This record gives sequence, C-alpha cells and structure tokens, in this order.
Amino acid sequence: MDSRPTITFGVIFIAISIISVPPSIALEAKPKRLVSINLCTDQLLLTLAPKSQILALSHLIGDSNSSPYSDRVQSIPLIQGTVEEILTLDPDLILASDHSNPQTINLLRRLGFKVRTVPPVNDLRDIETNIDMVADAIGQTTRGDQVKDRIRALLTKYKRQKEANGPVAATIWANNLSAGKGTLQHSIISFLGFQNLSENFNVTGLYSLPLEVLVQKKPDLLLISHYTDAPSLSNAIFSHPALKKALSAETIIKIPDKLWLCGSPATYDALELIVRGWRGGKR
Repeated sequence: MDSRPTITFGVIFIAISIISVPPSIALEAKPKRLVSINLCTDQLLLTLAPKSQILALSHLIGDSNSSPYSDRVQSIPLIQGTVEEILTLDPDLILASDHSNPQTINLLRRLGFKVRTVPPVNDLRDIETNIDMVADAIGQTTRGDQVKDRIRALLTKYKRQKEANGPVAATIWANNLSAGKGTLQHSIISFLGFQNLSENFNVTGLYSLPLEVLVQKKPDLLLISHYTDAPSLSNAIFSHPALKKALSAETIIKIPDKLWLCGSPATYDALELIVRGWRGGKR
C-alpha cells in the first residue's frame, strides 16, 4: 500500500485561493512615496515620516512666517499643489486638508491617486486625532505614539484648572480679529486656566473685537500677532494710545502666528510662550 501523503482537491483549492488573493483584499503595502499639498499636513508629514519618503511639500512650509518647520525642508521639493506637478511625482499617497481645492482633490482621485484629507484643528484634542490619522495612513503608528507621548507630557506640565473668577485672556490680530469658541486659540486659553474674553459675548469662531471693548474690559493677558510692527492700517490697534494706556507691556504676549495657524506638535510651543510670559509677569 502506498504510504505517501495524499494531496486532496480541497488542499489544492485552498492553496490556489491563497496565492490568488486579489490586491484589494491582500494586506495593503505601506506607502513609500509621500506628498503633502497643505501647510498643516506638511507639518504632520515632516513630524511622522522619514524624510527620504517625502517627495514634495507645499510651498508654504518653506515660509518662515507661516511655518515653524521652514528650517527643515531645504532638501525637499516645494510645490504649488497642481495636478501637473503631482502627475510628475507619481506618489503613493497625497495628504491634503478638508479645505483644499475640491476640484483638485476630485481630479487626483479620478486619475487613480490615493488622497487622504485631514480636518482642520479647532481644539487641542484634535491634534492627537490628526496625528493618529496621518500616522495610520503612512504606516508610522509607532512614531505617532511616540509623538503623542511627548505631547501628553507637555499637557500634564501646562494644564491649569480653569476657575470661574480666574484671569481673563484675549487674542487680537490684524483688523481687530479675535478668537471665540470653537477655535484652537480658545481651546488653548481654556486649557491654561484662563477665561476667554469672548465668553462675555457668546461668540463662535473668529469675530471683530472693537478697541473700545478691549480697553473697557482690560483682560489680564492679551495675546497678539508678531506682525504688529508692519506698517498697515490693519495693525493700527496695536499702536493705539488707548490700548497702551489700558494695558501694561507685561500684559501683552506676542505669539508667532505660525505656531497656531495649524494644529501640530509646534502648537505646544505657543503654550510654553503663554505660560512663561504669564509667570514672567509675576502674576
């Protein structure tokens, strides 16, 4: 009697099935050729991906006024984010914002490119969510966890309990713009234990804060743009005698816009500036 093992039809069928698993079902390969066409996703990609895998970033990441990482992109091509540029690069994955040009995003997808859009950050908690999203998309979850661990250590360091009658902070930028509820700036102010002046008016998003109101309310802390010295009518509020009379220099802290234009690990530098400035005023 032949003692050799018998290969049954069932075994052959299973083997063929395993070999012929369609690509859509097989484990998806980690993308190696990465492009970002938005300033905010640029920052996340630089934080999470090996630089050797980044084919290009948006041109804004090289602007030192807009980007906290402008000194880290000398060897990376910077693009406008046109379809023609991306066709030439032929990336495995494109990162964009929910606010990126929808026509560009739709065309790229129709051409067969994989595009991952990332929502804007309106709360400190959103930063970790977006880190997870991008880390998962590029196959760098371990790196993402390491970045989040550092962030959580900073959050523990800076967290301050908000009190009903605690100090009041306000933001002001060009054209008297200020941040209300539902903004990253409001989230930061609240996290650090301040009342946001905007809570007096129950406003959401960006709003116009009149000079008269700012002078009358006299917040304990005023967070302003670092562009205040630029000669422009939009910056007139920063040199107004009434503001200088109402608020002392120690009350005002300049926060570079690039630290909280986007929500990224660089945003936590803004928290440090606020805490240091508040403590430096011996309050």
